[in-house]
Amino acid sequence: TLDGTLFPYTTLFRSEGVTDYTEVVHRAGLLAHDPEVQAQLRSQYSVVLVDEFQDTDPAQVRLLQGLVGPSTSFVVVGDPDQSIYAFRGADIGGILGFRETFPAPDGTAAPVVVLRRTRRFGPVLREAAARVLRTTSLAPLPTAIVREHRTPVCDAPAYGDGTLAVVTFDSEHAEAAHIADLLRRAHLERGVPWSEMAVLVRSGRRSIPSLRRALVTAGVPVEVAADEVPLHEEPALAPLLTLLRAAVD
Repeated sequence: TLDGTLFPYTTLFRSEGVTDYTEVVHRAGLLAHDPEVQAQLRSQYSVVLVDEFQDTDPAQVRLLQGLVGPSTSFVVVGDPDQSIYAFRGADIGGILGFRETFPAPDGTAAPVVVLRRTRRFGPVLREAAARVLRTTSLAPLPTAIVREHRTPVCDAPAYGDGTLAVVTFDSEHAEAAHIADLLRRAHLERGVPWSEMAVLVRSGRRSIPSLRRALVTAGVPVEVAADEVPLHEEPALAPLLTLLRAAVD
């Protein structure tokens, strides 16, 4: 607070009558383990499917433990080598320990089916990825499963063998300008429609403003996913807020 008094995070939430996503998942997990609620949930949901399981956090796994019962059909899809959201709380241990956390009805480790055919890239990218990942352990997954998982069969005829380039930049501005140039060339020289291009960023709040400026300056049309733009920066709202600030002053 302004006077330096410290309050627990949850105390402030209660005083304001609000909560956040993490707390919602935590509370849902507590409810899912309440015997009466759990029985109702397990009777209501006979099948539970989870995608991108490598990005789950412990609170989400606990929620699923309450939701999934002995008679529930539970299927998850995930790739431990694509667990990239640790900075958001994701825990790769969720998928690595899945077989023991959610055992089969007879108590044995849950079965694993390796999807060996990929249509995302060709052998060039596969070999590059293998070199990067070869020193990364995926224990406690069995070695045979890991070996099968990391040697996929490439079926991406549209991309051929694939190409790989590593580019470094002195600044974010230079990086953004290079991306804009790549997109503009692809459209003007190869006829790639703007609608078939996308730029993925790790942090929308940090990266999107400068990147958007560089793209617009290069004549590249820009559309940003709505949930990546803070409300006060929305093009339709920002001018109104500026006018209100001027009126108040």
